[in-house]
Amino acid sequence: MVEVEYQIIFLEEEEFVTELSCLFLFTERLLQLDREERRKEYRKGFTQLDDIPTWREENRSRTKEDDEKELTAGGGLGDKVSLYKGDITVLEVDAIVNAGRIDGCIHKSAGCCLYDECHSLNGCETGKAKITCGYDLPARYVIHTVGPVARGHVGDKEIKDLTSCYKNSLDLVKEYDLRTVAFPCISTGIYGYPNEPAADIALGTVKKWIEENSDKITRVIFCVFLETDFTIYKKKMAIIFQGMVVYFPRTAFCVVFSAGVLEHFQNISSSSLPGEDSGVDPASALMPHTEA
Repeated sequence: MVEVEYQIIFLEEEEFVTELSCLFLFTERLLQLDREERRKEYRKGFTQLDDIPTWREENRSRTKEDDEKELTAGGGLGDKVSLYKGDITVLEVDAIVNAGRIDGCIHKSAGCCLYDECHSLNGCETGKAKITCGYDLPARYVIHTVGPVARGHVGDKEIKDLTSCYKNSLDLVKEYDLRTVAFPCISTGIYGYPNEPAADIALGTVKKWIEENSDKITRVIFCVFLETDFTIYKKKMAIIFQGMVVYFPRTAFCVVFSAGVLEHFQNISSSSLPGEDSGVDPASALMPHTEA
């Protein structure tokens, strides 16, 4: 009886190893296909990167001169990011990030091979990230990360874990020499992380990473599904990825402010500025004051 049980276990393990070997061979072949050949494997339509405007393209100024000043203010980061509202599984990018609440639709679009490869990863800890082939998805790879379950409470651990999700995912992008990646809103929804704080971490972490690795990335797409998240991201990206040019017609000069200073005075109206005869520099009136 013991001998029979041993044989059954042995055969199951052998079959698993054989299936895994076949899977890796299939994955290797799939990743070596050029784009046109891979498109034959897609299960649905796709959206090309060229069809998704960068943040700067989508918020282009009225004049070329203003556009150049905004580019200087944002440090060029506006050319590295996009905001996209829609289905992340149709994006034809190097990698999409898989977080808990979109897991089902990604697996459905990628096919059963994705489940088999995920099974071989032996799970993933909160804040960590692992990578697999994208299989039938337009994305070549899927980066899997596990966000914190906040249930409305955000403490130091939740902040650290969510930050790690974005950073570790981007580090995998760099490690695998990928150039384009799309992120969903990690840990929001059923995981209970409040939308605005989650967006702050997503945008802030990505901005810092791009600043340190600007030559390693072509585009980071923030892919949102809900109108609520779209509104939140659009408002915050205007501050983080696009500087503000403030004109003072009466004194015939302009000042380009960084995102940090912009947060200080974005709600100040021009009527509150000092007059020409006050002896006060209009620009200095907008700067944060510090105690002596």
